Amino acid sequence: MKYCLSVLSVLMCTACDPWRKNKCEWYVVPDAKNQSLAKKDWVTLCVRNDKLGKQKCYFQTKYKTARSIRGKTFRYNSMVIDREAFPRKILAFPETCSSSG
Repeated sequence: MKYCLSVLSVLMCTACDPWRKNKCEWYVVPDAKNQSLAKKDWVTLCVRNDKLGKQKCYFQTKYKTARSIRGKTFRYNSMVIDREAFPRKILAFPETCSSSG
């Protein structure tokens, strides 16, 4: 019985989205304390999810891109990211969400 519950809980967690990366709940906020890490014409950002109570502050994007996404929610997994750079470069937000999420 104990084994069945363990298997069931593992299957449930792999089928769901525990970090809510596919939910329309993510948005960006400026990260002024790490701005010195960004190149010219780039801004550092935090990606935040208030429902989850998490934020990740190791991103940068071009100023123009940051302005276009300001105030909009998106799916974390929809960001196009260059993972080689630090802070990680957000190259695009190809999809934003409507207010209904």
